[in-house]
Amino acid sequence: MKHFLLIISFLSMMISYSQDIKNVDFTFKNNTFYITYDLINCHSNNLYDVKLSMEGKQSGYYNPINISGDLINQTCGTNKKIIWSPLAEGKQLKEEVRFYVSIKNKKKEIENGPSNALRSVLLPGLGSLKVQSTKLPLIATAGFIISGIQILRYNSLTNSNFDNYLSARSQSELNTYFEAAKDARTKTYIYSGIAVGIWVSDIIYTIIKGNKNKALHQKSANNLGNNWKFNFNADPNSFNLSLKKEF
Repeated sequence: MKHFLLIISFLSMMISYSQDIKNVDFTFKNNTFYITYDLINCHSNNLYDVKLSMEGKQSGYYNPINISGDLINQTCGTNKKIIWSPLAEGKQLKEEVRFYVSIKNKKKEIENGPSNALRSVLLPGLGSLKVQSTKLPLIATAGFIISGIQILRYNSLTNSNFDNYLSARSQSELNTYFEAAKDARTKTYIYSGIAVGIWVSDIIYTIIKGNKNKALHQKSANNLGNNWKFNFNADPNSFNLSLKKEF
């Protein structure tokens, strides 16, 4: 088979996921595909696997074996490369084929999934802080701690006023200390309700948000993020290739 040189360069328009592939370039040279891409919008602690697949109109689906480059345990970066030599696998691409590049987030499900609700059980805000990117959950932490301090304060006032009530010598003192103890006890209940509300709400929020993150992770892993359709027409006298982006 004759060797042909064909360079195709283009700026990709990608579908947005939590992480994106941008600036994809395919170069076909000497029966080898050279694919470059940029991996952006990544979580700082995540690693990503990149997979290349092919679908032939007549031959069906095929997972290239003789590939190399930036495929496993990738972090964010630019000018990453994948190399595939079809002829090394006995593949002569003389049919209409599609190439698929997919991304798999390897750690996201563990880091921001629903299991973080266990952190919220220990202290509100710790779990929700892991399932979303802002620092707003720290407000729940502060509110819970302040409520706890107020519970201790008013519970102490309840006990001290009740002790004074028991040792009072006049009816006016009895009434004063009883009302003070009653008021402190009411405020103890109020702050207890606030603390429990913050605690339960944070657990529920973490579970819901974590499940959404898990679903997005699975969708990102299963979806084919970038579909590129190559039409080949080869004969001894000519060689033509056209490119079309498909969604």
